[in-house]
Amino acid sequence: MKRLFPCGVFLGMLLAAPVPAMANSLLSSGGYLALVAEKNPELAASASRVESLYRLVEAVTGSTRPRLGLVASSGRILREGEGESTLSLSLGKRLDLSGLDALRIRQAELAAEVQEARHAEFAASLMREAETAYWNAAAGKSTVALYASLLAQRQEDLRIARLRFEQGTAARLDVFRAEVQVEKTRAAKTEAEAALRDALSLMARLAGGEAVEPSEIPVRFETTLSADLEAAWKARPDARRAALEREAAAVATRIAALGMNPVLEASLASTLLSDSSTVVPPESDLLFSLRMEVPLYDGGQTRAEKQSRKILETAAEQDERALRVKVAMELEQASSRLEKAQALEISRRKEVDLASEELRITRLRYRTGVGSQLELLDAQVREQAARTAYMDALREMAVARAQLSYALGLSTLPKAEAGSRPSGKE
Repeated sequence: MKRLFPCGVFLGMLLAAPVPAMANSLLSSGGYLALVAEKNPELAASASRVESLYRLVEAVTGSTRPRLGLVASSGRILREGEGESTLSLSLGKRLDLSGLDALRIRQAELAAEVQEARHAEFAASLMREAETAYWNAAAGKSTVALYASLLAQRQEDLRIARLRFEQGTAARLDVFRAEVQVEKTRAAKTEAEAALRDALSLMARLAGGEAVEPSEIPVRFETTLSADLEAAWKARPDARRAALEREAAAVATRIAALGMNPVLEASLASTLLSDSSTVVPPESDLLFSLRMEVPLYDGGQTRAEKQSRKILETAAEQDERALRVKVAMELEQASSRLEKAQALEISRRKEVDLASEELRITRLRYRTGVGSQLELLDAQVREQAARTAYMDALREMAVARAQLSYALGLSTLPKAEAGSRPSGKE
């Protein structure tokens, strides 16, 4: 009967193998991403900037509303000691004849929405980095477990070599070679542990200093993700940001074109108290006034500013087209990377099965005195290389999936975070 080393047994052995005690919280990939969304300080700072700009929308809107105020004045002629004092109430409003107020409010809203899109852009990038860090750490953890298992095997081979040497069926050189393999594996395990500590350190930094470690290991999976450019363009926050920037540039051009428009201000005033008989308006009356300013010449400022804004509007359109090309390239690269990783996983899995079966047979031949130690050493090296290559293939699959998710605009904050909108907008 054909006997191949099953990958399920291989992964189970990695989970059962001892790993260095780190006293960190164990998190699934989803739990870790939620923690990053909650604890990352850079993400929190970015969200605060969005809320600040939505507050400015309220400020701009308030500047277009009527103004109500008290005006107090007093004057005295020092030598004669005569004078007057007046307290009046004034209500004023700049009348928007050209739609400038609506444009300025929309400009402020667009500035906030652009910042919100940038925040979503940063969040997507952060989620991709966090997911990649998680699977790198998960692979590192599995690699440490792998080397711990290999070290136990090498130590057992060393025990057998010493026993055969004592029985006179093996040379002293066999013991020496077995000892070398033990030390090589121990050194590789030490390097893997150091790499794991670095990976966990990155995970902690992204999570705002929380000490965590993966509870999952990279495994093979099937995915339905496909490189759909139109779907990605609708979902990606940088595409939304580019469209908003183009609209903001168009609004800025329209505002610049209104630089020479007339300005009309209306006011209503009432005198509350006065000790003067000539105050305007009298205490029993109201004063309604209109003031219009018609610009005749501004030195070419409006024309130059409009031209400048028009150039920026064209630049925003070009930026949007360039971004679409970039998104298409990212999709193609991410899709190709995932396909390559899936194909490599299949090949590496077969290599592990074959190398493990070869090592089992070679070890049995060596223990029964039929095979040589050199054959055993070669089989050990091939099996170790196959296992580490397979683990790297699993890691690459997970990372490639994260890359494709980002390219498709799917690397977003958890719903609880993404659903919260800055209160300044409401």
